[in-house]
Amino acid sequence: MNMIEIPKRYDGTNTLISTGTHIPLLAACIAHTSLEKGPVVELGAGHYSTPLLHYLCAAMGGRQLLTCDSDPDWIAKFADLARPWHSFQLIEDWGTCDLFNRNWSVAFVDHGDRPGRGESVACLADRAGLVVAHDTEPARKYYGYDAAFAKFKYRFDFDRYAAHATVVSNTDDLLWLNG
Repeated sequence: MNMIEIPKRYDGTNTLISTGTHIPLLAACIAHTSLEKGPVVELGAGHYSTPLLHYLCAAMGGRQLLTCDSDPDWIAKFADLARPWHSFQLIEDWGTCDLFNRNWSVAFVDHGDRPGRGESVACLADRAGLVVAHDTEPARKYYGYDAAFAKFKYRFDFDRYAAHATVVSNTDDLLWLNG
């Protein structure tokens, strides 16, 4: 296993304060769907999400996981995690990739194409049971999440930290998140 140092912010604090804030919501969604064991897709590899999803899916007997990114360097950082059940895909254009023609149990959206994040969420409206998006706080309008979230019946915002995360669904009322 490659050892990766947890990135630090400019002030020396742990970036978990702003970049790992999606972890509780993402882990809850994976656990909530553990019995169905449907495939999981990660749109944008990351220091927190990729290992988290890898080991959660491993613990479920090798639940299918696809990690995608448009930056080959991010794919390379986690290549050692490749398994028959965990594959990686380099994306040339988020708008034309085949990911949105497949069904997913859980989809996580946190890729580097800022204006494309909202478009990715919208494309998953009828393809994923649960869609988790990172950086959904109102100040980040440039991601285009508002229009995308309007395509879903149910929404839960995790706003405990400055960087918010949101889960949306058309099939799950998400009431279990209010527990």
